[in-house]
Amino acid sequence: MTTTARRLVQLGRESIVYGFSGVVQSIIGVALIPLYTRVFSPSDFGVIALVNSLAALLFPLVVLGLDNSSARWFYDTDDPGRKKTIISSWFWAQAAAGCLIAALVLLFAPHVTALMFGSREHLLLVCLAVGAVPLATPVKVLGNLLRYQRRPWTSSTFSVATVLVTVGITIWLVLIRRSGIAGFYLASLIAAGVTAVAALYLLRNWVSITSFSWKLLKEMVRFGLPLVPAAVAYWLATSSDRFVLTLFWSESEVGLYSLGTYVASALGLVVGAFQRAFGPFAFSIHREQGSGQVYAKTLTVYAWGGCFLCTSLTLFAPMLLRVFTTGQYLPAASCVPFLAFSYVLLGARDIASIGAAISKRSIPVATSILIAAATGVGLNFLLDPRMGRDGAGIASMSACLVSIIYLFWVSQRLHKIPYRFGPAVACFVLSWTLIAVDRFCPIPNELTGFAVRVAMCAAFIPAAFVFRVARPSDVRRIMVRWTSGKGHQRSR
Repeated sequence: MTTTARRLVQLGRESIVYGFSGVVQSIIGVALIPLYTRVFSPSDFGVIALVNSLAALLFPLVVLGLDNSSARWFYDTDDPGRKKTIISSWFWAQAAAGCLIAALVLLFAPHVTALMFGSREHLLLVCLAVGAVPLATPVKVLGNLLRYQRRPWTSSTFSVATVLVTVGITIWLVLIRRSGIAGFYLASLIAAGVTAVAALYLLRNWVSITSFSWKLLKEMVRFGLPLVPAAVAYWLATSSDRFVLTLFWSESEVGLYSLGTYVASALGLVVGAFQRAFGPFAFSIHREQGSGQVYAKTLTVYAWGGCFLCTSLTLFAPMLLRVFTTGQYLPAASCVPFLAFSYVLLGARDIASIGAAISKRSIPVATSILIAAATGVGLNFLLDPRMGRDGAGIASMSACLVSIIYLFWVSQRLHKIPYRFGPAVACFVLSWTLIAVDRFCPIPNELTGFAVRVAMCAAFIPAAFVFRVARPSDVRRIMVRWTSGKGHQRSR
């Protein structure tokens, strides 16, 4: 097996481990959909989406781009003491920023709530959501540290435990105590406190205040700070669509869009697993000969797998909604394909930006996000009044696509990587062709429709060989290794 193949297998294994927590979250999420859709109305989902969007805006202001700069600095040294200084400096800076920003928002919470909803009816929800923001710091730092140490099983175990705690408290308050949306956010706040305490215990040897360094923090902030306005722009590109929708449509339309996002987020869990694995993996091999070939092959395989998953999720989304929700939520399926591809394109940012990251240049990443924000906001105002949730989905996908194209172009100029863009584009075209056929040529019979959709998804198997994502020799080699492994186990 070649070095590139071995590295891809290594990346794949770590992605699978990181994906373990995503699978658990996905299973739990699917199980909760029938319960939530019977407790909350589409309008309630719309309120939750808007409050969550506010909280999402605060996180980049709290992190200060230090999650990106800490990754780059962590791999520049083999000194354990230096590594502790990097993590400690990040932790204390983010903790201070989180407390300060949360306090300021809570001070003006009545005005913020009135601006968002036209009244102060949901003031309690805003306060509960903002109160959880500082508590996310220990969990964020611990998650990144485990990734830097290449400990995917520990990271996944902690993530699963966090999800189980949050879901358990949420079920008790929302489904058993019937506390409504307020119970939903109270559960999140309690769970954030519990997991923060656990994360602090695990970080106890890494975040001593004596390891804090102003000098190092200034260096990391200088690298990460340009990403803060970019992160705000990223929020504009990915979350402002909810607020634009409320200008032209009711909160119920926002709720349907939010449920479409929730369905697409099942794919986002897979993409998230790849992202958690790829960053540390890519930096750990960037000084090795042949690393460019590994990055290039990663793009080809990622594009094929992402398009296959997007197509599968889109084709079966109406069936999933019919099974797991009530009839009032079925229209949400129309925006799923656009949101699913948005997730895949967001994951591709990590591949596109590796050249700039190796060159220690953060400005191209920031610029690409600003381009995404401008494109997304502009298209939302153009499309949402006429197309509603589908217009918002198209705007989101288009913003991600434009920014990815720009980021590849700039990164290639900073650090050349031998990407093969042809197979990625071919997979994208195939995916949308199948989605268009399904949408504009509906099959009335459910059983026949299911069989046809399975066959359409299976078209990606021969496409992998036609587009040169894989070769028959690769399959034979894998089969030989698998067979020899089975024989070895039997001999033992």
